[in-house]
Formats: sequence, C-alpha cells, structure tokens
Amino acid sequence: GGALIALHARTKRQAYSGKADWDAITAVVEAVDIPVIGNGDIENVADIDRMMCQTGCDAVMIGRAAIGNPWIFARIERDAVSPEHVREVMSTHLQRNLELYGPERGLLLFRKHAAQYLAPYHLPKDVRKKLFTREQPEEFLALLERVF
Repeated sequence: GGALIALHARTKRQAYSGKADWDAITAVVEAVDIPVIGNGDIENVADIDRMMCQTGCDAVMIGRAAIGNPWIFARIERDAVSPEHVREVMSTHLQRNLELYGPERGLLLFRKHAAQYLAPYHLPKDVRKKLFTREQPEEFLALLERVF
C-alpha cells in the first residue's frame, strides 16, 4: 500500500564508507510499480543524472553532498557559484542558525557547514584556524568578509 519507496543503497555496517550499491536501487525499481527514490554517492549534479539513468529511479535524494553546497538542489555545479554568492548564503545560513540555536550553539553548529562552504577555496591552515576558533558570530562574520 505504499505510495513510493526511498532507498539508501548503503548498508548500516558500511556507515559513511564504501560504495553505495546502485544495483540494489535498480532491483527495487524493477520489482515495484511505484516511484523509487535513490540515495547514495551523490556528490555533484552529474551524479544525479548518472544515478537516474543507471538505476531507472524516479528521483534522487541528496544527503551529505548538500552540506556547504545547497546549489546542488538547483542542479548548479558548485564551481559555477561565485564567491560573493557563497559568502551571502553563508551569512544568511549563520544568521538563521543563530536565531534557531542562540549565539554560542548556533555558531558552533554552523562550523561544519562553513568548512564545507569554504573547502573549494583551499584556505591556508592559519586562516582556517582563525576563522573556526572565533567565539563570537560578529568576529566570525568580520573575518569571513576579509577571507572573501
């Protein structure tokens, strides 16, 4: 009686390692008459099309690849996003984190996202350290402005 199936093609034992088994998605697609959403090893826009083509799934669910790269949902490759837009999105993301979690926890929880937003720029270790050890959101944003 289900309306659709979402399948993550990695086992619990694999956790975040190993390769997702897209053949398992194909097997489910072939076995059912309802939409199937595939998930696992989607890292960029090309992977979305590749999974859909290879497995026949109806849609793709994106997990870790969206951390620091919300543009993937609009099918925009990360390297096509301007640094100015990245800074803008980071600032908005941080502000929303602060509103939701408060200044201390909001900044702390935002750091993993910030690290992924900034990963393509290969910032020097000392700059990353300065940025990710800021304890006040204002300090973080001021340093972020200088980085960009």
